Amino acid sequence: MNKIYMLDTNICSFIMREQSEVVLKRLEPAVLRDQRIVVSVITYSEMRFGATGPKASPPREQLVDAFCVPF
Repeated sequence: MNKIYMLDTNICSFIMREQSEVVLKRLEPAVLRDQRIVVSVITYSEMRFGATGPKASPPREQLVDAFCVPF
């Protein structure tokens, strides 16, 4: 049975901001086993708001788009 991992906003932001090798290595086995890594619509909305809000940098919106690309 395939597992589904749901990432919250804090983890998504941490991955995008820090590109932490430790976190990416923890997720890699799931990806290699064709397990799903998803975000909720709430997390997606929070990331979009953060990408377009007053404190957002221009490349942030592109980063969110790339992070949430469907596979």
